[in-house]
Amino acid sequence: MTRWVTLDDMNADELAAYDYGCGEANAAFMKILGIARTGVSLSKEWELMRERVREMKEEGEDSDRLRHDLSKLLTDTVNAMRGNPPDLIAWSWHDIPELAGMLKEAVTLALDCIDDGDTQAAHVLLSEALRKLGTS
Repeated sequence: MTRWVTLDDMNADELAAYDYGCGEANAAFMKILGIARTGVSLSKEWELMRERVREMKEEGEDSDRLRHDLSKLLTDTVNAMRGNPPDLIAWSWHDIPELAGMLKEAVTLALDCIDDGDTQAAHVLLSEALRKLGTS
């Protein structure tokens, strides 16, 4: 029957034998993790590897959190421009810059029309912009 042993359970002789047999594999794994092999004990190397794996996991969680926050920002932005989508539908984000530019231009032109006393033209410009958004 096989006896399973973790590195933490090994004595110094067993660690030395393991390091002799697996030294190249450990070195390769440490290189992947970006840890320089310094000749410290095998248990210290494994602790360094465990710590780097924990750091990488935290970095991944931070990346996931950032991606979630940014997707919520984009969704909230497009919903603010187009209104809430129908059930089981989400507006695409691909045209947010174009929509924002179109709205800015329409509002700027409408304000110019209002300054010139032409509220009818301002109404037409804003109505057309809303129609292009699909909200009216």
